Amino acid sequence: EVKTKVFDEIDFWKKNEGLKDVDILIATPPCQGMSVANHHKKNELKRNSLVVESIIITKKVNPKIFVFENVRAFLKTGCTDVDGVVKPIGETIESNLTNYNIHSEIINFKEYGCPSQRTRTIIIGTRKDLKDISPLELMLSKEKEKILRKTIGSLKPLKVMGEIDPEDIYHSHRSYPERMTKWIENLKEGESAFDNTNLEQIPHVIKNKKIVTNQNKNGDKYKRCYWDMPMFCIHTR
Repeated sequence: EVKTKVFDEIDFWKKNEGLKDVDILIATPPCQGMSVANHHKKNELKRNSLVVESIIITKKVNPKIFVFENVRAFLKTGCTDVDGVVKPIGETIESNLTNYNIHSEIINFKEYGCPSQRTRTIIIGTRKDLKDISPLELMLSKEKEKILRKTIGSLKPLKVMGEIDPEDIYHSHRSYPERMTKWIENLKEGESAFDNTNLEQIPHVIKNKKIVTNQNKNGDKYKRCYWDMPMFCIHTR
């Protein structure tokens, strides 16, 4: 179990290296049950409640600082607290970690040096016995947004699907099925495949030999990025 491994690792450092305090604990509990990308999240209370495990670990480890990171709706989402009562996650954090000064904020990573747009909730807690530090002090200063052109404009053009730059294995051209290529190949900046007027070029599946258009869609999926703006958040598949 993950909890046991965490506690064992900390015990090892305490016994062998003289560790007295854990400086910082960072947790990113599963977010699928709260994510706007999850179109089947109505019955996700059990998975959302995994955040309580992070709270339990934080309470036992008692680090100087903790950081939780998750989706925009994180704090308002319901979870089953340690007392068995369903509460908003934000309330659960506050009621269980009372020995911390806590600050939460919804940020967009594009304002903090990341070249893509990603809105997340950040919760920072500092132990109340640490009088010389507050969670607000740990929030980063905003930076100038990085546009796509300056981020990847100098990379070698890849023109063949599946091609990998021999000098940079992380620079590759993803392979798309032919049917998906038709959805996106003629899109202009900012246009989505869902804007296409040709039914065959709108994201779909084939059922009983008929085209069934995808109904559960995210606004920036199958969308061409703007060259002179931060790029959209990339969806995992």
